Amino acid sequence: MATASFTYNPEADYDYTDFQPSLRIVYAGSASEQREKMQTIARRTYVWSLRRNDTDRKSIDTFFRSRDQQQDAFYVKDPKDYAQTGVALGTATSNQTSFSMPTSGEHQRDFVIDDSNAKLYEDGALTSSTYTVNTDARTIGISTAPASGTVVTASYHAYRLVTLAAPFRWRMLDPNYFEASPQFVEVPA
Repeated sequence: MATASFTYNPEADYDYTDFQPSLRIVYAGSASEQREKMQTIARRTYVWSLRRNDTDRKSIDTFFRSRDQQQDAFYVKDPKDYAQTGVALGTATSNQTSFSMPTSGEHQRDFVIDDSNAKLYEDGALTSSTYTVNTDARTIGISTAPASGTVVTASYHAYRLVTLAAPFRWRMLDPNYFEASPQFVEVPA
């Protein structure tokens, strides 16, 4: 996995907002307007409440400095909406051993986590084959190709691809304990 993962979980009071980017066109000289979606699904913005010791604070600062603060995208595991089940990956073709994540619908934002939760199903039955996950490429590979025409679905845990939305500040609670609330905004896959 080439893209880094931010592994510091938020406190219980994290929050998020889903928003649908749209373009509003107002026609001059008339009272009419038109609105158009700029993306097919809503994007999520998080406020990631952190309370950490000084060592963690320094590590988090280093993580964002190495990503050029707001420039480079990284992965986060949504605290509530990470488990996905029954995601349709299509119908297998002859000797197909790699299946891509959907490019439309709600699951187009999923980046599969390479862990024991990634599983493939052939016509609803769990396969006994071994899997390989490529998080950045958004694919799951299988060691034995399913029969041609088999409907393939997946269950997995997923990351979301985000960037740091704005600079944030730490507030010292005591000499060795700090809090901050960085904001992350989802990047379309």
